[in-house]
Amino acid sequence: MIFIGIGASITVSDSIGSERRGNTLGLLMLALLQPLSVLSGKMITGFVQLWLYLFATMPFVFIARVAVRNGPENIVDHQLESVENSPQFSQFSSR
Repeated sequence: MIFIGIGASITVSDSIGSERRGNTLGLLMLALLQPLSVLSGKMITGFVQLWLYLFATMPFVFIARVAVRNGPENIVDHQLESVENSPQFSQFSSR
């Protein structure tokens, strides 16, 4: 959770900086928005973006954990055993 908070604050500071570099910060301030609402909106989008990145990488983390725990050769052996024990494989192998 600390990583998400730090990452969101970095994202917010970068988004404010990109507004400034693109000369659009003045236009954003002309929109009759309070500075707190601009910051909170950018903070919320930063949190959402980091959560999406986190959830997108979860499958790869779990695959790596399974590979380390079981070892690559055990994963391949387990997959071969599951294929050999399947009914579809036994139909073709009995011929």
